[in-house]
Amino acid sequence: MGWTLAFAGTAVLFVLVTGANDGAALIGLGLRFPKAPGWLAVALPAAALIGVPYVLGVAVAATFTERLAGLGSEGGAAAFLAGVVIAVGVVAVLAGRGLPTSLTLAVVGGITGAGFGAGLPVSAAGLGTVLAVGALAPLAGVLLGYLLAACSRRVPSHGRMPRLVLAAHLLAYTAQCVAYAVNDGQKMVAVVSVALEVGRHGVGGIGPSASARPGWRCSSWCS
Repeated sequence: MGWTLAFAGTAVLFVLVTGANDGAALIGLGLRFPKAPGWLAVALPAAALIGVPYVLGVAVAATFTERLAGLGSEGGAAAFLAGVVIAVGVVAVLAGRGLPTSLTLAVVGGITGAGFGAGLPVSAAGLGTVLAVGALAPLAGVLLGYLLAACSRRVPSHGRMPRLVLAAHLLAYTAQCVAYAVNDGQKMVAVVSVALEVGRHGVGGIGPSASARPGWRCSSWCS
């Protein structure tokens, strides 16, 4: 019972911290345009987080539970819990100091570090891929931002431009919400899935139903 409560409490805390950290930044993008309705800026991310994984799958969540460390071994669930708690602690400390950070990278580091400390096999290839993509993302953003700015200066101005800009803003924000649900937001799916698995089967390794494969839709919620 103690482990079940610990995992349940961690899952709830993690979802709240994710909402305050990542969710606030995402909603802030939706509110950048003054004529965009506030309720839509909140409703779109919520709808995407709930619906998109059912349509496009939860492969990214599987990376957290399967491809970083051998969490299927005995003690894997406890190592996962330790990694998530460490990640939340790091984000809380840095947020208190006013320093920006990535909760996703904190979770990746926490899980792999806890797995390594527990003597579980850690995937150097999986970890290296995640870190490499994280390092290249700002460079890709700079290039794309430059291209968009260069193209925008060539667009002729006319009377319908405000409406077109609002439509483009809402379209881009919707795409951002979908991208978040497909990728970054799936760390919540991973944490909640593991918590449910521990509640049913106790602490051990993370089994297939907690590994965030597409079958989580039924095995994690319908049982």
